[in-house]
Amino acid sequence: MTGQLLMPGVQPAPEVEVVRRAIAPRTGADRDEIEVGGVMVAADRYYTDPAVALACVRALGLYHVAPVAPVVLDPHVGGGDLIRAVRALVHSPVCVGLDIDPDAPGRADCDEHEVADWRTYALDRDVDAIVANPPFHGFDDHLSIIIDAVTSGRAQVAGVLLPESALSAPRFADVTGGDRAPAEVHHIVGRIRFHGPGMVASTERRRIRLRAKLGREPTAAELRSGPATGHVWVVWRHGHVGPTATYWLRVAT
Repeated sequence: MTGQLLMPGVQPAPEVEVVRRAIAPRTGADRDEIEVGGVMVAADRYYTDPAVALACVRALGLYHVAPVAPVVLDPHVGGGDLIRAVRALVHSPVCVGLDIDPDAPGRADCDEHEVADWRTYALDRDVDAIVANPPFHGFDDHLSIIIDAVTSGRAQVAGVLLPESALSAPRFADVTGGDRAPAEVHHIVGRIRFHGPGMVASTERRRIRLRAKLGREPTAAELRSGPATGHVWVVWRHGHVGPTATYWLRVAT
């Protein structure tokens, strides 16, 4: 679906029908479905930690890609944290955002916004950079299209936030073989504090489980003390040749 580009504050096209419902009781409000072009797709609304977004965008080195007015695309704009990081670090960027959710708060941070599913979107323009925090379930479908954009030269650089476990997943190997290997992997040091409706739902589910286990309401510290999942910022650069460089990206949390 290509549709029309939407400026901030403009309502989505009338033909895009939006329907939300929980797709299964066990998944809660963070796995709503949204109907886009007659297809029901999941809307995982976990938004990027702002401190992590700043560190990740800084690691891209956008100044060296396009010092002034780079065109930056976020295909899963969500809460807009990556786009706001771009605006904080780059001079006069042109920010383009996509999201299947027409209510995504990040659309207000974009110069152009389109209601679209990245997996079926036709990128008909060149961009300087892609920044993305894709849904972690089925991430390979989203990732493959991002890599295609970089290898073809449609984008000069792309950074993608993924769980560290993705690096050892067979589907990651399937989409990054040969000349599609990343240029860099930045291991994020520090706990990521995602936010948004998905995190609200996850915290509530954790509170219910702990309350049943402890026989009382859990404290705020107990709610925060769950297992921490490692994350990585994986970077592809057009024309990269050679092994993947590994870095540690320290974030103040």
